Amino acid sequence: NMVAEIVGGYPFWKNEVTLNCSNDRVALTEAGTDFYISLPCYMNSKKENIGYSGVTITLANAKGETCVKKLSSSKNLVIERSKITTATFTASEFKTNVPEGALPGKFTVNASGKQVYFTKGNLWADGSNVLHFESGQNAFNSNYETSHVSCFTWSSTVSAATGESSNGDNLFCDENHKVSVNGSEAIYYALSTEEWQYLFNNHSNKLVTVNGVNGCVIAPDGFTGSIVDSYADDDALAAGNLVFLPATGYRNQLVVFGLSTGNYWASPTSDARLLYAVHFDSLYDTTPNCYYYGNRYEGRAIRLVTDVK
Repeated sequence: NMVAEIVGGYPFWKNEVTLNCSNDRVALTEAGTDFYISLPCYMNSKKENIGYSGVTITLANAKGETCVKKLSSSKNLVIERSKITTATFTASEFKTNVPEGALPGKFTVNASGKQVYFTKGNLWADGSNVLHFESGQNAFNSNYETSHVSCFTWSSTVSAATGESSNGDNLFCDENHKVSVNGSEAIYYALSTEEWQYLFNNHSNKLVTVNGVNGCVIAPDGFTGSIVDSYADDDALAAGNLVFLPATGYRNQLVVFGLSTGNYWASPTSDARLLYAVHFDSLYDTTPNCYYYGNRYEGRAIRLVTDVK
């Protein structure tokens, strides 16, 4: 009962069709699941059936994650008249196009429709100044330790993550405001204050607890459920592709204060002195606030994003 529906004109004009599997989900197995495709025969001027070259097949799962498979331009997927072409996929082949270290939920962060993925956890640095993502969305170090820094003082360049300076010359980002995590390509960065503000103004959000940790949940694009007061763990958040910002407090020199509060840096602005973006207090606030702040020497949390492509 699978029907190929032509979208937006003839396939040899736009090369785009949608395989409509109705509202029923199709289970992918390791043995392989067959999808059946029937398209109009594509012939050349000599009336030869040359099929379709450079075919791209996109699968989407129940969470909205997508997996794209593209055949090389040298190979044709030949669809003959009155015949059905079989495309087989296995469960292990389904790998979403969400970058390593990111969550699958998409978040629009400005009026132009820019979308981002959030990382799986806050940023932290080890004693060798190597950056990592926390093990979960509610994970952070509530103390200051040089082997696990969760609150960063501000810097516009990459330098020692564990040093202490009144100028805030700890680690944050490179000259393009991008961050390389665990030696990977520098594709992650912090939202600007304006983007944070747009996010909170246009997405459902609420102060909640996750496994007993206070913080703020933000819902992704297309979220139709409701945000509850508490979640058991990351798996409970994943059901709605929710992002959780834990209340990590803030650091003054070697001491962490205010563990009921969330304090997050934003990307640089035109005024390098004014960089602090997100604040909430789980004991008193009902929603987060976004504003500029000037104390670059205070350590604050960092939650990074990467662009949806």
